[in-house]
Amino acid sequence: MSDVLNLVDFSAGYANRFLLAFVRVISALTLNPFLGASRIPAQGRVGLAMFITIALFPPGMENDI
Repeated sequence: MSDVLNLVDFSAGYANRFLLAFVRVISALTLNPFLGASRIPAQGRVGLAMFITIALFPPGMENDI
């Protein structure tokens, strides 16, 4: 049962890296000419940025940095 992902045990280092990565991803999506257009709703851009950031930095990732 120790392999189960515990979402409560986030370290401050992981939260800091996740937030920085999220800001970089959302700014890249906003500056993208296709996804940054006003036709794409802001909720969709934020959701896509959250999905991409979670894919890059999954919860429970080890702190090797």
